[in-house]
Amino acid sequence: MPPDPPAGGLPRDEAMQLLTPVHSLALRLRDAHLPDPLIAECLSIEPEALGPLLEVAQAKLAALLASR
Repeated sequence: MPPDPPAGGLPRDEAMQLLTPVHSLALRLRDAHLPDPLIAECLSIEPEALGPLLEVAQAKLAALLASR
């Protein structure tokens, strides 16, 4: 798990709570080192959709970590 952001940003756990449930779960499962096919199954999505979903989730998390 990446360290908390510098002063002025949100702690990672708090930022994760602000994401949609699907984005938060996807990132948490990836953080737990689950294999991609299993993450896709847990999210009930096609495996091909996982990469783009993770990219969006990570971008939204990065924006939250940089804000506030």
